[in-house]
Amino acid sequence: MAAYARRCMSRLVTSRSFASRRVTEEGIVIHQDSPYRDSMHLVWGNILWDAGVALSKYFAWRGQEQEGCWRGRRVLELGAGTGVVGLTLGKLGASVTMTDNEPEVLSLLRRNAAANGLGALAEDVRELNWSDPSTFVKPAVPFDAIVAADVLYSKKDRKIVAFVACPPREDSPLGGFFEKSSDLGLQVERLEDCKGCAVASIEGAAANVYRGSRFNVLNQDRFDAAAADAKKHIQVFRLTWSSEGSCKHNEAGHGSA
Repeated sequence: MAAYARRCMSRLVTSRSFASRRVTEEGIVIHQDSPYRDSMHLVWGNILWDAGVALSKYFAWRGQEQEGCWRGRRVLELGAGTGVVGLTLGKLGASVTMTDNEPEVLSLLRRNAAANGLGALAEDVRELNWSDPSTFVKPAVPFDAIVAADVLYSKKDRKIVAFVACPPREDSPLGGFFEKSSDLGLQVERLEDCKGCAVASIEGAAANVYRGSRFNVLNQDRFDAAAADAKKHIQVFRLTWSSEGSCKHNEAGHGSA
């Protein structure tokens, strides 16, 4: 079994009374619940996953580097799970709509928002089932950003930038994701260090992890290498429509969203 799969399985317990409370290094309180709804169904969103922690840490670092950069921004989080990404942005002053499609997860999201003193976010937790158009979010004012950890998405609003964090896994879909994104006219950038290596971590001070990082464009000749990295590393990507993304070539990670 792949190392990542073993780590995932180690988080699960055989007892249906599973519950835990974690506090991230950035001070976000996260309650987890049992993933077991019944013998045939697992609620994966009840668990805190590495990709969410790494993406949250990046946003926390960016908030330190560029104070106030998220204040007042309207953010949509897809597949929020425990809410670690949205709650981190909420603490940074963003107005976040957190979405998921499991009733248990929606309840957990509200609980975690309340645990972090973010009552307004608890009121804006919404069901979003990608196969049910009746649940689609239709904001009166467009979102400034879409964020998602361990989730793939599609959104045709050319003024929106999306941040996507992907965990390491043997069966990563990133190769196909890159090709499809390119076919749709999306520009994919990866957060990298000065050597062009992927930057993301669930451990360490945010400033130490992300200092000096930059979003660099992944051209098609780099797709295979980045897809291969998906077996070993958490990766953070930024997606924009090509007409907008052309001016973002090699833009620093703390640039404007």
